[in-house]
Amino acid sequence: MTNKEDPAPATASTGGSRTPLIVIGLLLLLGLLTVGGIMLYQHHKASSAKSTAAEAQKPAGPPWAKNCAKDANGGDVCYVEQFAIANPGNAIVLHVQIGYMSADGKPVLVITVPLGTPVQPGLQLTLDGAKPIPLPLTLCQQGGCIASANLDQDVLKQFTTGKVLMVRYAKPDKTPMDVPVQLGGLAPALQSLGPPPAPKPADKPADKPADQPKK
Repeated sequence: MTNKEDPAPATASTGGSRTPLIVIGLLLLLGLLTVGGIMLYQHHKASSAKSTAAEAQKPAGPPWAKNCAKDANGGDVCYVEQFAIANPGNAIVLHVQIGYMSADGKPVLVITVPLGTPVQPGLQLTLDGAKPIPLPLTLCQQGGCIASANLDQDVLKQFTTGKVLMVRYAKPDKTPMDVPVQLGGLAPALQSLGPPPAPKPADKPADKPADQPKK
């Protein structure tokens, strides 16, 4: 897939040195929080050309980084994430999170794109050149627009053994934007989260009151 116009090149970045773009928003989307809010990352610029050059010489870290947020009950909700950064300007053009974040402990994919992205047609996901899969945008707030999907074990295996997930969305001028997500290292990154949480037991229905004998 190609764009009608060439966008600025995007590179993958881990979330290790950045606060997540949207933590509260995705928890709201997944029904894990009762109040709203937003967390924005801070980008720390190098103080001099020398330090900038030193940073550039550092080897790139793994594409996936572990991060955690608190749910409404104070428990940790952990996931792995990857940012795509467009140069120049260091603008985040994509934020991908995968973790066992659903109430039943199943894996969830959460993708955040920049605010201003048209809700229609949503996202289009292509895994290693396979048939594109549509994914609707379901929530927009100050930090961006979010799409999410539950991943069954077969799909999760395709992700952990795949190479590149291409994410396409429309820019504000309606031209397509294609952003590659590197899937290398996803399997060990998910293993770092530990075993999936056990599903929460369903609430037992209240006992019906006994029928009163008729007089």
